[in-house]
Amino acid sequence: MSHRHTSDDDEESEPFDQDASHRSNDRRSGEDVDSDTTVTSREASGANTEAGSSPSPDTGSTADEVAASEESDETGGSAGGELPPILDVRDALDRIEREADADVSDQLSRIRSLLDEYGGRDADAGTSRASLADDIDGVVVSMRERLSGDADRQAESIENRIQIYRDSQNDASETLHVSGAELTDDGGHVESAKAVRGEAVTLDATLVNQGETRDGVVRLTFYDEAHTPMLRVERRENDLRPDDNRQVSQRVFVPEEAEYFDISALDTTDGAASSSV
Repeated sequence: MSHRHTSDDDEESEPFDQDASHRSNDRRSGEDVDSDTTVTSREASGANTEAGSSPSPDTGSTADEVAASEESDETGGSAGGELPPILDVRDALDRIEREADADVSDQLSRIRSLLDEYGGRDADAGTSRASLADDIDGVVVSMRERLSGDADRQAESIENRIQIYRDSQNDASETLHVSGAELTDDGGHVESAKAVRGEAVTLDATLVNQGETRDGVVRLTFYDEAHTPMLRVERRENDLRPDDNRQVSQRVFVPEEAEYFDISALDTTDGAASSSV
């Protein structure tokens, strides 16, 4: 389940202890959490977040200009050709290759090819990307018939991550999405949550509205090894106009047991999750 940021008079909750999380965050950061930022976490995670500023809706370029930038990123390799971290299961494929008793090289090669194809698709091509995820899942299911032990557990982990991806896409907004989302630290782009466990990072993203005026939320979720959400940080942006985009920046403390993360958008009108990046 996800927590949808709503007004003070209409707030939905999720199984995380939000009050405890805010108390922990305030103690560790020494600052109040911004009213436009919602943090929910497992009480035991010790997660911390510092609020970023909310840029003016009058700044930034148009949605068409952002789309042109995305197209340039695809050819330049900066953002367009990257897998969303939730689907970047190449480490698991490598472990299956090392641990498998049976020859599953053909299936592994096919999955890697599909992942490359996914990374090359436009982020707006939600239907075609979802179809590729289904194809990957089908190959994994077939491969598991020949696996056992640790190799099979790695394959099961891939299935679980694909299911989480599907859940985030179920009610995807047709007009609101995240562009160029990434985590950065002092060393630059963060490829893996495991590489920055226990450290502060910055979420940078552009929230793009290609529909009517609305409020939107950029949501960052960290998952542990068991695919359980450990920390969700939701940054709300108000009054997104048609063809508008909003630069979002948010400081986040990565949970100690984080395995991977997912960045998505919520349409606050209906709470639907938009495309993951």
